[in-house]
Amino acid sequence: RSSWCFSRSSVRISSSTTRPGNPFTAVTGSPVASRSRPTRGGVAGELEMPVFEWTITQGLVRWPERTPNHSLREAAAMLGHLRGLTVEAVFVLKDLGRHLEEPTTARLFAEVARAFARTRSTMVVTGASLRFPADLEHLVVPFQLALPDPKELRDVVTGVVDSLGERGAHAELRLEDAELDEL
Repeated sequence: RSSWCFSRSSVRISSSTTRPGNPFTAVTGSPVASRSRPTRGGVAGELEMPVFEWTITQGLVRWPERTPNHSLREAAAMLGHLRGLTVEAVFVLKDLGRHLEEPTTARLFAEVARAFARTRSTMVVTGASLRFPADLEHLVVPFQLALPDPKELRDVVTGVVDSLGERGAHAELRLEDAELDEL
């Protein structure tokens, strides 16, 4: 299981971009953007909404169950399914951008975005870099996912050590400032 660390400002902005009225957010900027995982304690947890994740290999999967739905592996089939849903949720769509070059998929995407604009549902499209057809760009709420700065990384390391100590584990950080910065 992987977990990734992003800057605190990224998390705050991400929370504001997945609010009702923003049917579509494009998350880019880091190689880990396309590998980011939805969490119940994250933005969707804050909004008290279920999370679904789509990949071309697994189809549309509800978190945390993660049971693959291979009938919705194709981008157009998944978007057609989203268009008819009544559930309000966060849909994390990994690497969808390249599929939007196909006219039918692009049209379905636009229809889902318009339908989601009337609900609390939102699509979060992730990828290291994303390009959207010109006729869809007006729907995009761009979001650059920033990696943490050195101070935030230092806070993460010391926070982990502190939390281990609070749990009764013997943890001590014996690094000089230069060594901690290198870590």
